[in-house]
Amino acid sequence: MTEEKITVTFHPDDRTSYTYTLPDVVTISERTINKDLEGHSAKFLWFSSLHARLVARRDYLAGKLKGLMAEREITYRDEAELRGKKTTEASIKAMLDTDANVQQFRSYVLEAENEVNMCQVIKDSFFHQQQCLIALGANMRQEMKSLSADNIRE
Repeated sequence: MTEEKITVTFHPDDRTSYTYTLPDVVTISERTINKDLEGHSAKFLWFSSLHARLVARRDYLAGKLKGLMAEREITYRDEAELRGKKTTEASIKAMLDTDANVQQFRSYVLEAENEVNMCQVIKDSFFHQQQCLIALGANMRQEMKSLSADNIRE
């Protein structure tokens, strides 16, 4: 049976992308426990830093969207005034909601939000991985003690 994998890509800026396969990022085993223990803090630090960069990018895009919406709202109000039409808040909102540029920028913000959320999930999984590493290490130590005691008895 093949284990299902999820590929995620993060874009903390316009020039950089990082791609990971889940659950490979947090996989541990008895065979690699020393390496897993050694790399745990560094991986957590990496994903925490990446998360911070993704949050900054999302917030930047959200600010740009807000500015774009303000510009478009002014344009729609000015156009209506030039034509002598009265506008309502609902009609302005409808025009903004259907504006192609606003919709495109909203999709950028949503994509950025999705990346923030997925990175947070990975970051959170390191707390679970830490608990598993502690338990696995304790089990292995107990097994080693048990084997040494058995060897001494023989």
